[in-house]
Amino acid sequence: MKDMASARLVRTRNADRRARTGHSQGLKRFVISSLALVAVVWAVPSAQAQGSRGDAMQQARGFMSKFQSGMNSKNPDTAARFYTSDAVLVTPTGQVFSGPNGAKEYYVDAFKQLGKFTFEGTVEQARTDGPALWFIGKGTIKLSNGSGPPELHTHFAYVLVRQNQEWKAQLVSVGPDAPAPPNAPPANR
Repeated sequence: MKDMASARLVRTRNADRRARTGHSQGLKRFVISSLALVAVVWAVPSAQAQGSRGDAMQQARGFMSKFQSGMNSKNPDTAARFYTSDAVLVTPTGQVFSGPNGAKEYYVDAFKQLGKFTFEGTVEQARTDGPALWFIGKGTIKLSNGSGPPELHTHFAYVLVRQNQEWKAQLVSVGPDAPAPPNAPPANR
């Protein structure tokens, strides 16, 4: 009887070991195949993006050139035309404005505060993601009103979508460049 109980225990242990090993092997296969799938999913858009990065940069720079002209016109209506009806504009002070009317409200006040100025925007990176074009960059506002600093340096992020064959801003976030901490390497401007 004791031998039968021992034999059953050995068979049970062996079955458990096989089950664990099989489960472990199945889990390993699942993890490996999942990682392979993730790599493929990331690699395909990445390879497509490599081919379209130049095109994305060109389109982002084209938009920025038009937007720059709109800003330098100092006309809030012109600046607001670059926004979608559901756009969100986050200003350097953290205020949030919605749609073209909100953007116009912001630009009326901003243009009044800035006085005489010129704006220059530089796109640093751009990508397409489905129907959207996003880009980041740096801006310089050169003041010629004699009060305050001669230049304000900003950074921005835009997400654009196509409307009526034109790129329009759906999300814009603009912020002032913070002063560099002591002993920091010089910024690339």
